[in-house]
This record gives sequence, C-alpha cells and structure tokens, in this order.
Amino acid sequence: MAHLVKLEDYVSRYELDMYRYPSQLVRLKKERWKRMQAEWGHHDNQLNESIEDAYEVTAEGETKPLWKSLSRIKSWLPFQRGNGKKIDEVNVKSEKPSSYRSSEQALKQAFLDEIFHFQISWASSTITEKSRVKKAYYHDPWLSRFVKECPDNMFLFYYPIFQSNKAPIELDILLVTPTDIQMIVPLPGDDQTIYRYESERYWVKEVGEDRQRILNPMIRLKRMRTVISPILQEIGSDIRLKGVFLAQDSFIDRVDVHPTVRHIDKRSLYQWRQSLIRHGSPVKHNQLKAVEHLLFHCMTTTDKSENSDDEDF
Repeated sequence: MAHLVKLEDYVSRYELDMYRYPSQLVRLKKERWKRMQAEWGHHDNQLNESIEDAYEVTAEGETKPLWKSLSRIKSWLPFQRGNGKKIDEVNVKSEKPSSYRSSEQALKQAFLDEIFHFQISWASSTITEKSRVKKAYYHDPWLSRFVKECPDNMFLFYYPIFQSNKAPIELDILLVTPTDIQMIVPLPGDDQTIYRYESERYWVKEVGEDRQRILNPMIRLKRMRTVISPILQEIGSDIRLKGVFLAQDSFIDRVDVHPTVRHIDKRSLYQWRQSLIRHGSPVKHNQLKAVEHLLFHCMTTTDKSENSDDEDF
C-alpha cells in the first residue's frame, strides 16, 4: 500500500518526521496482518466460512465492519475507534462465501479497508492537531485504489494545496516513486465516456449524444509542473517529472501527442497499474528528501486534537 502523506490541506504525521513514519507504518501493517491471520485461524471453526459484509458509518464518516453474530470475536475484527456518538446504519449487500478461499479473500479485503482508514487518520492528524476530514474521502474510489494498489515504496499527495508566491494553489494527484514523480490528472467518467482533443485550450467530453467542452487537462498538468519544479530545484533534486492523464473508467481518443505525457484509459489501465505494482526499487533517500520538501511547501489547516494518539492499531 502506498503512503498517503498529504490529503488536501490536512495536517499529516509525515510532516513531523518523513524518515520515521514510513517504516513505522510498514512495521504496523506487518504486525497487524500477522495478528489477523492468527486470529482468523483460531476462530475459523466458529466462523463456519460465513462473513456478513455489513457496515456502520460513524459521525466522522468512518466505516466499521459489522460481523453479525460474531460478538465473541469482535476484539480481533477490523474496526475504527468509536467515540460514543450515535451512528447511522448503512445497508450493504451481504455475502456468504462458499469456500475457505473466498473467506480468506474477505479477510484480506478487511485488512486493506482497515489500513486505508488508518492511513486517512495519519494523513489528517498528529498527537496535538487534527483536520476535519470530508466524509467522501472514506468512500473515494480513486483514493482507495491508489492507496491500496500501489506498493510501499510510493508516496501519495491527493489534491494537495501548495503555497506558491504567497497564493494557495490546489493541484491534482502526485505519486512519488523511487525513480520519478507522476503528476496525475484524473478524468472521471464511465464506459460510455470518451475524451477527445479539440485544441490547445479545449477537449471534448462525450457521453453518448451529449458533448461537453472542458479545459485541456494539459493546462492543469503545466500548473503542477510550474509549482513542483522550483521546489525540487531548491534541494537540487534530479528526480524526473512525468505527466499522466488518467481516465480509468472511460476512454481517451484523438489526443495531442506529447512526449512527456502518458494517456491512460480503460484499455491501458491494467498495464499501467501493473507497472506500478511491480516497481521493485527500494525507497531512496532522494525520494524521501523530495517528499519532505514538497510537504514543507504544502498548506496545512488544523484544529486542536483531543484524541489523535493513534500510533498503533
């Protein structure tokens, strides 16, 4: 799982110590997974290969898996700390796996869900400060996919707000890998959506018979490069910047060809994702240094924290 180091202008633990928290998170994940596997095996007979996929949503928008009729083993199941406030139930279709393999897969998914919510906590709080998290982020498919599918050697900035020339500038998505920084412009849509290049200023977004003119995403990409390049130059970093137009659920057609920009749509998504997953290089010092300096230039808005001591699961 990638490290979620910055979410909008929320306070992040990685801002406190960029060289401590990455290794700490990796260690906590390994320990948590071992405990879950051990407890899963211990209670396997009681589970009878039946898991109820229901969820609760807390006042903060966090999700809690409800494992129906398994009150005796609640202590080990994935959860987020409650705050005593009233919660609203959300009905989710339940599934009853018919094999141990499907049950094991459900355990893995529960583990990923728990770590994902834990990462949002780290990306929005410290021991003394806390930012208000939008509920939508707990269910954001783009954010969830990046965090869960990218490996531990990558660091994610999700719509960070940078302080540039005394003015705040919101960027799109930055994925810092050991070899480059991928500046990603997401293009939302579904399998009926087609993006077409029209001019240097505009693209056309087609959904069936509907045609909508949108700004050329190259404009957003150039803004990202304009903000990030000087920051990296301050520390003499030679890490490469790469641009990506990402239409993960739709299609890109008839685009202007640019040598430094990749156009990833539904047809090429799998190959691109595999290239990220298989990126085997270890975390590098210049990579951590670049992330640290980028965080230094990000804006942060916080409140005083009452209970932001989640250093462990």
